Amino acid sequence: MTNLVTNHVPNLTEATMADTLAVTAPNSGIAPSCWHDVPVHMPGSAADSSAPLPPQFSRRHLLRGVAAAMLIGTAGVSLVGCSSEEPEPEIDPLVAQLALAKRDAAAATAAAADAPELAAALTIIANQRTEHAEALEVEISRLAPDPTTTSEQATEASATDKPVVATVDSVRLLLEESASSAAELTSELSGYRAGLMASISACCHVQREVVLP
Repeated sequence: MTNLVTNHVPNLTEATMADTLAVTAPNSGIAPSCWHDVPVHMPGSAADSSAPLPPQFSRRHLLRGVAAAMLIGTAGVSLVGCSSEEPEPEIDPLVAQLALAKRDAAAATAAAADAPELAAALTIIANQRTEHAEALEVEISRLAPDPTTTSEQATEASATDKPVVATVDSVRLLLEESASSAAELTSELSGYRAGLMASISACCHVQREVVLP
């Protein structure tokens, strides 16, 4: 039985299939071709692995992208806001000296009322320290971009001073402090300002040692 089936089954080789397609092609309107003439890409082959895969997006990826964009936008707005803030104006070093001069003048005037025997000397000290304050105001205003701001700084500097008891001894201590402060600032300045502070320091020292011994 097996031999009979085998004998009646034709041997379909590649050549036989090609001949069959070549014969049937003209009648079917299809150009004769063989199955192995067209390349076939099998999954996992070299040709298939080289082809780029289409990107895949999920809802989670989309939400992450939106959150990152919002964070970047917020950081940019913060940076712009920080950069738009104007820096605080620099305080002139002479502002503190101006406050000391006004303080000494007021203390000397008040002490003169309680010490009639030294009223003349204290009045001289008050007048000279007032002149120092006026000279300092002129120099500060000369270089100040905004005189209003400078005036406010001088007022704030005077307000931070501790209240002083108006006695002769307190005036001596105040003059000694003013002389030392002006001398220290002289080494940090140059030109006219350095000369002005040196002159004020020397005057305060004379007031302390000579005018009000």
